[in-house]
Amino acid sequence: MQNIKSSLSLKLFVIGFLIAILMIPIGMIAFLTNDRESHQDEAFREVSGKWGNEQTIMGPILSIPYKDKVERTIGEGTVIDETIRYAHFLPEALDIKGKIDRGDLLQSLVLSKERGGVEVPEKDARHMVAVASRMIEHSDDIRRYRARKDNNNIFFNQHKLAERLTEHLTHTYRIKLDKERTANLVEIIADRVTGVIEESDLNERLMKGVRSGGLALSEGEADDLTRYFEKVIAQGVDVSYKN
Repeated sequence: MQNIKSSLSLKLFVIGFLIAILMIPIGMIAFLTNDRESHQDEAFREVSGKWGNEQTIMGPILSIPYKDKVERTIGEGTVIDETIRYAHFLPEALDIKGKIDRGDLLQSLVLSKERGGVEVPEKDARHMVAVASRMIEHSDDIRRYRARKDNNNIFFNQHKLAERLTEHLTHTYRIKLDKERTANLVEIIADRVTGVIEESDLNERLMKGVRSGGLALSEGEADDLTRYFEKVIAQGVDVSYKN
């Protein structure tokens, strides 16, 4: 009996048996976790496939057929094959004017799938309609602004505007943005210019941490940069501080 109690092999066997028993619930939990994650990924792909993918708006394309001749050598002779190909031409400039019927768009979002809708909750649908309307309004403003022939300091993308704001931060507060904060700034600018976020949202995001997509600015710095940003958008690129 004493030998059994002091047997090292028996103790190792009991420990191994207990470990094996305990691995069963751990394996069940792991299986459940993986199953939930797979369902989450499937739901994410389904939603992203409907709303998150890149949207492309294409203009008219002029396709002109022409004959392409190809010479082939067969033995000592030459054979000419003719193939019909198409040359595609796009317009040098394309001006598309869009308008959203907010009522119809809202209805199409909240309707059930059986009735041709997408079953978005009404609160979310109203927010989506408001954002879409703001984006079209902002795009019209940008188009009119770019059409001004007397504006030599015009900026054409958010990267140019980010350079202006970065220079303002450096000049006023001696703040130099690293690569990650610069990328966040470009993203914030794109959302504000297209109307995805409003002025208050811009100010809030400037104060968020870098890992949360912000610049980690103080309240005073964020307020000043927000005012400067809105001034640049309203009046054009302002470089007066360099004088």
